[in-house]
Amino acid sequence: MSFKGKVVVVTGSGRGIGRSIGLGFASQGADIVVNALHAEHVNRVVKEVQGLGAQAIPAVADVSTQRGVRLLFDIASRQLGKVDILVNNAGMNIVKPAVEFSEKEWDRVNSVNLKSTFLCSKAAAELMIPQKWGRIINISSIVGINPFPFRAPYATSKAGVIMLTRELAIEWAKYNIQVNAIAPGFFKTDMLIDRIKEGTINEKAILRRVPMGRLGDVNEIVNLALFLASEQSSYVTGQVIAVDGGYTAYGFVE
Repeated sequence: MSFKGKVVVVTGSGRGIGRSIGLGFASQGADIVVNALHAEHVNRVVKEVQGLGAQAIPAVADVSTQRGVRLLFDIASRQLGKVDILVNNAGMNIVKPAVEFSEKEWDRVNSVNLKSTFLCSKAAAELMIPQKWGRIINISSIVGINPFPFRAPYATSKAGVIMLTRELAIEWAKYNIQVNAIAPGFFKTDMLIDRIKEGTINEKAILRRVPMGRLGDVNEIVNLALFLASEQSSYVTGQVIAVDGGYTAYGFVE
């Protein structure tokens, strides 16, 4: 598939899944707006996108705030003239018992994960509605479907992303804007690998719970994102697709 001529905004694309999604769209000819909080991460990915022959625009902005979102979309519209595809990937997590969370920590996690998804989607829709075409892909999590302990704000925010996806899909379908969500399971990201090495995550326990018996490859998320943004998914909206090797379908206790 080709996305030549399309402008794609990927929040939190300085590393991890967001970076891979941005590079995936760039490999198919799209122009990419690379967003993250840290300039060094943004600039590194910009160079990677350019190395694929695509245009890349750096946008250092905090999308958990209205000011940051306005800056991001001002950069996109001013330098590229439009936004066709938005991938809401920016996210964070804090792991601790629910009774230990402060109000500030609760607000921060929900602002980065859920508030940013709403603010960015709204800003994108304002550009997509006049052109009668748009694709919004929200990155939720299997934790938004099946909660994990010690992740109260994260689980709540990711569940909120799922419901927001459905709400926006039904509101904006008449404008030919499709809104879908991806709920990743356990993937071979630098963060997960580091936690396995330090012993805070038990890889063997994870694999016992995943029917396919392996961790996911990030390209398996990228391929789904490309599908959801393409004309091949022209009748798909308001859906949440778990990419988890069968984790959320599995109910057996060993």
